[in-house]
Amino acid sequence: MHYTSWGPRHAGENAVLLVGKGPEELGSFGVEKAEVGGETWQLKADGAKGVLVRTGDGREFRADGAAGPKKQVAVDLAGKKLTLVNENSSNWVVLDPEGVKIAQFSGTNNGVRRSILEFSADEGEPEKARAAIDALTRDEVVALSFFTRTILEAKLSRTSGMVIVTLVAATILAVLTFLI
Repeated sequence: MHYTSWGPRHAGENAVLLVGKGPEELGSFGVEKAEVGGETWQLKADGAKGVLVRTGDGREFRADGAAGPKKQVAVDLAGKKLTLVNENSSNWVVLDPEGVKIAQFSGTNNGVRRSILEFSADEGEPEKARAAIDALTRDEVVALSFFTRTILEAKLSRTSGMVIVTLVAATILAVLTFLI
């Protein structure tokens, strides 16, 4: 699998995770539940604490602080540790426990809308990266894709909130300047 992406969203419908551009679907995600491979997964996002996914067979996938404004997010995929690192405002990399890059995602160029998680081997250590990528199970890829979408959406929400506050403050200042 080279990358995952999220299909178009429609009001009242679940978000669909795709292999590449589709048509193969990996799962269908609502707010609190997801359907993945015939199992129902429980989803829980708790602000700065993070995001928890509990699979139908009881495994837990966790991203600590994924919904908060962190530059690094620790991911635990039922015992397999990864780190998501924010390289700059919109670009992230996924590192294995040895610090080898195995994937990347970005909030630019419709990044939040499609939330593409691209699996790419680290140029410095391609064999290690390829082995780490190949070791990811389908469920781990699905959970990781969900975490990346959550991170990008949380960042967009924070940025939008700051823009709104700035515009309101500028409007008030303009009105006061005009009245005085």
